[in-house]
Amino acid sequence: MPVLDKKWFNPNGIISPNLATKLEIASLGNPVTHTLTELGWDGVTPVATIGLELSPDNKTIRRAQFLLRGRLTDEQVSRSAATIWGEEVKDLTFKADIPDGGRFHFNNGTLASDMLACEEMKFYFTRGADVVPPTEWPALGIRDFSVRCIAHLDKNSNKREGPLLKYTVILIPLSVDELHQLEPASDSGAWPGFKLCEGSCRFFPSTDQSTWGDPICPLICRGSHVSDAPYLPAAAEIRYNIAAVMRTARVAVPCKTTNSWKKQQQRAEEDISQLEKEPNITWPDTPRHQPPLGRCTNRYIYLYLAILFSRPNQ
Repeated sequence: MPVLDKKWFNPNGIISPNLATKLEIASLGNPVTHTLTELGWDGVTPVATIGLELSPDNKTIRRAQFLLRGRLTDEQVSRSAATIWGEEVKDLTFKADIPDGGRFHFNNGTLASDMLACEEMKFYFTRGADVVPPTEWPALGIRDFSVRCIAHLDKNSNKREGPLLKYTVILIPLSVDELHQLEPASDSGAWPGFKLCEGSCRFFPSTDQSTWGDPICPLICRGSHVSDAPYLPAAAEIRYNIAAVMRTARVAVPCKTTNSWKKQQQRAEEDISQLEKEPNITWPDTPRHQPPLGRCTNRYIYLYLAILFSRPNQ
């Protein structure tokens, strides 16, 4: 697969102390929205970035996590219930409001979100103009389900508009508990489901808002206050951690009928790698940052070499 063009990257870019202050977040949760708003986000348009959680001395990165915010679609989803739950509910229509991007958490360090239980989104079923009460759902074979968001670079990311992120929200007709029992395979972004919506968005903050210059300018969650530890990880380490997350991208596997989902589900349980496919454009591989040897480390190396070469020949 082709990689994201190097023209989008500035190998000499740095995150200055002034910029780092603007990028600070108190945690990888709700504070992200506040920081993005302070940077000029309108609070509605979908945007994506990566958050970095630093060590207590702020010199290294302990965790990198993909972050998505904004309204993923303005339209209510409407699907024939039969395509998901079978012909027994062919007279029903499934309707749902897609959760905002911030409701999807990517705690596993990949571009496939954690599973979101159906109770955490607004949905209902109709028969004609009438709403079907939840008390009737079990008898109709409607079970708990899960939703998740799968992200990767958009296929047009090397064109004039520049790097874009594509997201797909899928429904999986299994409960969160059932999917947990199928881990680690169910963690994969290729775990099959039914597409509810898709779209594309930009990375934010944009490259023209900083001296960093790379497509993703990360948000920074310090391990200690800057007054106690006025440091930042090396630029190479930041790039490596961003790449490590972005290179986990796998294309979503949407199904159109109950039967096709069951077949794909069986393949996934047997070997999820059968379904895993990289997107059209991937993030370039980035070498791991090698920190310089400290004085103490150098001293021990020199001492070891001195002892080694001072030994008499055996």
